[in-house]
Amino acid sequence: MKKRNKNNLLDFVDRLMLKRKNKKLKKCLIISSIVGLAISLSLSISIPLLIDSSLEPNIYYKFDNKYFNSKDEVYKYSYTRSINNNYSFESDKYIFDDKVFNTKNELDVYIENKFKIKNINTNRNPKDYLINTSGELSSLVKTNNKEKIKNVYKGFNGSAFLSKQEAASTYLNNYSLNYKIDGQLFDNVYSAREYYLNVKLKQLEESELKTICYEQGGMCQTKEQITSWLRDNTVKGFEYKGKDFSNLNYEEFLLSMNDLDREIIDKNIEPVLNGDRSSYWVTQKTKTNLGYFVGPKYFESNQSINSLAKFQSIKSYDLNLFMLPLAGWVFAGITNYALISSIEEPSMTDYDMISYLKKIFEKLNLNENLLKDFKDEFYDLLSNNLAEDLSYGLSDIKDSELSDFYRLLISFKRFLDLSKIYDILELNSIELEHVLKEIIVEILNSQKDFMNNMLDIQENGSGADILLDPSISFDDIYSLFLNTSAFFNDGGSKKILRDISEKILKGIDNVVDVIGSISGNISKVKNNINVMQKSSNKTDEHFSSVSQENHRIVSETLVQHNDEVIEALGLNLEELKAKASPLVIGQLISSVWNIGKMFSFISLKTYEAKLDSNQSLYYFEPTFKVPLLNISFGKKVQDQNIYTLNESPLSYFSPKKDGKELKELYEFNGKFYKDKNLAIEDLKYEIYKKPEKFLKTKELFTSVLSKDNSYILNLPKICGTKEEQEKDNEKCISSYEYEQELAKEKEQYVQRLFKQYYEDSGKEYYLDGFGGAYDNKEMAIQQLKNKVDHWSNYQEVYTYSMYNNKIVKNTKEEIQEYIKANQYIESKKIIDTDLIQTSHYESLKENNGYDFEIYEMNFYGQVKYFRSHLEAMNYLDKKVNYEVYSYNREEKTYTYKGIEFINEKQLEQWVDKQIEIITEEEFIKNGGEQWYVKTYFNSVSYN
Repeated sequence: MKKRNKNNLLDFVDRLMLKRKNKKLKKCLIISSIVGLAISLSLSISIPLLIDSSLEPNIYYKFDNKYFNSKDEVYKYSYTRSINNNYSFESDKYIFDDKVFNTKNELDVYIENKFKIKNINTNRNPKDYLINTSGELSSLVKTNNKEKIKNVYKGFNGSAFLSKQEAASTYLNNYSLNYKIDGQLFDNVYSAREYYLNVKLKQLEESELKTICYEQGGMCQTKEQITSWLRDNTVKGFEYKGKDFSNLNYEEFLLSMNDLDREIIDKNIEPVLNGDRSSYWVTQKTKTNLGYFVGPKYFESNQSINSLAKFQSIKSYDLNLFMLPLAGWVFAGITNYALISSIEEPSMTDYDMISYLKKIFEKLNLNENLLKDFKDEFYDLLSNNLAEDLSYGLSDIKDSELSDFYRLLISFKRFLDLSKIYDILELNSIELEHVLKEIIVEILNSQKDFMNNMLDIQENGSGADILLDPSISFDDIYSLFLNTSAFFNDGGSKKILRDISEKILKGIDNVVDVIGSISGNISKVKNNINVMQKSSNKTDEHFSSVSQENHRIVSETLVQHNDEVIEALGLNLEELKAKASPLVIGQLISSVWNIGKMFSFISLKTYEAKLDSNQSLYYFEPTFKVPLLNISFGKKVQDQNIYTLNESPLSYFSPKKDGKELKELYEFNGKFYKDKNLAIEDLKYEIYKKPEKFLKTKELFTSVLSKDNSYILNLPKICGTKEEQEKDNEKCISSYEYEQELAKEKEQYVQRLFKQYYEDSGKEYYLDGFGGAYDNKEMAIQQLKNKVDHWSNYQEVYTYSMYNNKIVKNTKEEIQEYIKANQYIESKKIIDTDLIQTSHYESLKENNGYDFEIYEMNFYGQVKYFRSHLEAMNYLDKKVNYEVYSYNREEKTYTYKGIEFINEKQLEQWVDKQIEIITEEEFIKNGGEQWYVKTYFNSVSYN
């Protein structure tokens, strides 16, 4: 894109016309002759008609209760009684392919048609095929009719199999062979041998006492050996809707829980509220400091949003409706400003989330371990593309109020959403959310006194720590700084958020009176505005001059009270005074006060830019309306840019099924689901892996003894969150409490079994450790030495780890049978051709047969694909070499009796609708008064 001035534009037009000049010259002369002849004939015919018309009855034109002989006289009358305003402003024209376009929109339509942008459907999720941060997609995103959707199954080594049986077979031989001595497991026979020689033999040699043992399986075993065996074979039992199943018994589990009821589904699978909302940033820039924007800089919407917020004049709006969110905006603005001042550096020109975190942690001397843990345990798990997405596009938003701290919040929001959308191995979104909150609180507490004044509702000097409360989500913190309207108006459902809102408002109120003296200078501001409004020639220079003078009056008053304001807030006065202009804090605080008070008695012109059907940005200006083709005079109320910050979670799926768009989204276990049935299947899997998180533990029992040996527990389930525990401590307990209570009860159960079945049968012997019992100590020692080098004497056991449970069996056949019956085989649907790229299960993209809409274009012979129409157009806007010519444009407007018209034509069109045609008879009958009335003949003859 190139920018040129007016003279270049005229040269271009001349060049354009010259191409056809020689070819058409003769044709133009001929046409001119014909036109001249036609005019001559018309005059020869018209003059007799005019003369004859004087004999006809006169026709009068009634307008404004006056009478005229012709419309031209009516027009002249309306011109002379109109108030004229002269305007001068800049305008642009666009040149591409030797064509001139009056607006950017006209150019965009032409470009779209030239490069044949069209939407097509694919079965692949476009989010998985991004090749850069501009929204361009790999050609692999497109599917064809030959590709099929098939199930794949996850094998033990992470490979994908088309057969469930093949996948299951990979688990069968992944048990471990261990050696068991005195209830202890050893990984190999050599470490077991060392234990025999260094521990068992030594104990036998040094002790003169016999050991009590009990017959078990043809051997004499100690109490420790028997109780260890009982522990290994003790199982937890659960109950669901009257049906019992034991822990990690898949067959029993399916019989009990294959059909989940609504209660357990609704409790664990929640619809994502506002899952269809994307978030946006709208700039609020003007060329002068006159007037105020009121409305969101940050907003969310589920509608299609334009990239420009276009203003139109409307009736005056009640400013008081905006006061509450503005108070929150002031808190966010002061916090943001204090953080910027503290690190002594401007916003990064090329923002990157990790770089900014390193900088702010170093500058503010924050806990480096917190940042290291975040990077190692969460950030480093992301792919390069996803990591780039966290910062993508945020540097392109040229708005000084979008600080790097705000960008950090946006990056964190993206990270949390991505962790729920993509199945990132080992990344727990619930743990991630807590760490994100910890980082934000660590940063905020660098201004501890200010946070005590604004957020510390418990008044214990903990600053921003209240934001770590489990009932406060990261989204709540995000809204506190960016979506203040939602936090202050919609956050009332949580008492803790209401308390924080009241604390902030109270803190703002405490310092508003400090700058109350500004009201004494309002009369000067008002007088300046009145003088400006009375001027008929309104120019940029005059308007800007008055605006700057008013800003100076307000600013000089604010600076007088800056120190008191900073001290009242609890900010570090000396630090801020040394680093920044003293106006900033005062101006932020006064915004709540002076919008409501300063302009309450000054007539404000109100402009509205519709962001969507429910949200608007307003601009209040103590000035006149500029009715010029929707162009604001002097561009004082510029159309504002709108940038996408976070796409809606739903847009990452955005599929259609049978031609209908699916608009529901569900969340379970920190992950988003488009299909509720898939969430239910994953819920079943989670219950199978750890039923104690969902159901109370009914009992303990063992199958190695008689059937009637169960031990009733009725142990409450594990609470999902601390908030749930505090609210419902009778129905759930913490994980730590559960494990402690279970271990205690399990030990009591084991001791009860031992006492019931073994205690009375004990006998005293010298034991060789291999099951042999002897009356003679030397014999026992000799047998131990003889047996220790023969591996067949060792007790072999087979172990298998399943969901943090260690399964112990005595034979290879038993452990394999257990694995075959109870190992859950994960599966998902994929497009079969994806197996050509990789056979790694986690790398294969899940596909459930949905249709996704993408955009295809032909860019000079290259077929390219994009996620959205907007991204396709943005790509062309950067790549296509069009030219922009800027020139000065002058316009005159007319105001007739308070009604404004942008040009003569519009005024004449309005006049035509007001004119009433009457005859001379009606004119005389009504006693009409002629205004500048002449006969048409005389008008022709003498004028």
